[in-house]
Amino acid sequence: MRSVLFSLIACAPMAVGAFASAPASAESLRDALALAYETNPTIRAERARLRATRETRAQAWAGALPQVTATGAYNRTDSTQVADFTGGGASSIGGFLDNVVASVDAEQPVFTGFRNYNAIKQARARIRAGGAQLVAVEQQVFRDVATAFFDVQLNMAVFDLNRKNVEVLQRQKEMADVRFEVGEITRTDVAQSDARLADARAQLSQAQGNLAVARATYAQLVGQTPGDLDAVDALPELPETLEEAQNFAREFAPAAVGAREQAEVSRRQIAIARGALLPSISLTAGYQYTEEASIFSQETEDFSFGARASIPIFQGGLNYSRIREARALHASDRASAVEAERQVEAQVNAAWQNLTAARVIILSAASSVEANTLALEGVRREAMVGTRTTLDVLDAEQELLNAEVALVNARRDAQTAAFTLLAATGLLTPQAIGVEPNALGEGDALNLYER
Repeated sequence: MRSVLFSLIACAPMAVGAFASAPASAESLRDALALAYETNPTIRAERARLRATRETRAQAWAGALPQVTATGAYNRTDSTQVADFTGGGASSIGGFLDNVVASVDAEQPVFTGFRNYNAIKQARARIRAGGAQLVAVEQQVFRDVATAFFDVQLNMAVFDLNRKNVEVLQRQKEMADVRFEVGEITRTDVAQSDARLADARAQLSQAQGNLAVARATYAQLVGQTPGDLDAVDALPELPETLEEAQNFAREFAPAAVGAREQAEVSRRQIAIARGALLPSISLTAGYQYTEEASIFSQETEDFSFGARASIPIFQGGLNYSRIREARALHASDRASAVEAERQVEAQVNAAWQNLTAARVIILSAASSVEANTLALEGVRREAMVGTRTTLDVLDAEQELLNAEVALVNARRDAQTAAFTLLAATGLLTPQAIGVEPNALGEGDALNLYER
């Protein structure tokens, strides 16, 4: 996996070309993605969760390392003892004892039924699963930010088209009023102009509302309201074929990687549960110092060392139940891994088909805009000589507007589908968008998948 990741990162500059640096006065897609990567609360929360998960490795190692404890105690005792010396009768000896005890005990596990070994391997698999989850969150945020970026551009373009349409219809309505006064057209023509202008104003209001919503969504993801957004003329480098995209997805899709690592976690749990049936052996050592243990002893020192062994004989079936439980959970995780791979495959297929369809629609919509532009010019000329009605002109203008809106929608759909495809294949990494992960102190994709 490491070698493939190095190859992927080596290819990242091809994708970075799509996010060329923008002028200082404008905001590029790369700027938005970098800001979201640094400040988005969803990513920051997942980073903190991964830091917590990484601590499980140190905790697993702690079970295999020596355990050393030190204790100390102080007691003041009023002691009285009766003794018979040489048959001369009993006599009492007593007083206060200031008893001080200090001890150090050490134990080194030697064999624990491979439980410590498997716990360490399990912790590493759990960390890789957590790294995959962080990658999944990052790529989801990147995709959402890109979508929000394109949505703002789309709604701004639609708003401008509708605003220009209102301006055109307003001028046409004023001309219709003048022509009606001189008797060139009828009241019906004026009413048609008024109705179409009212509809255009309603569409402009709707476009303005959609733009406000898109800007709010962008601000939520990026952390600031959008300014003048740069046009994204080139899409990032994408897999050339659907088969290539599927191959990338099987290796790098974080959902599939995380599910496989979770299955490894549960597999190690089976080994840990089995280890509880095996003997446990450890070496022990101890030192104890006692001051005024009794009225007959001022100081004592004890050194001890040895070995301890234990083996379970009967626990009411507890260990065997835990083994069966671990096997069932592992079977569930393996099924989840298969399901995750199928979902990733379906997502890649859907993104690929959406991208292919959007590219075709762009060509069709561009041709439609060109044809409707020529048609509108011809209808206007014919209307000036009386061979076309006002309604014909209004319909031609509406058809051109619809074609222009369809074109900007198709371009937005193609851009969004491209980023969705990158996210589905697991290639929408910080390196691919030109963001340096180490600048944030969180490591890179190699560390997240490190074995």
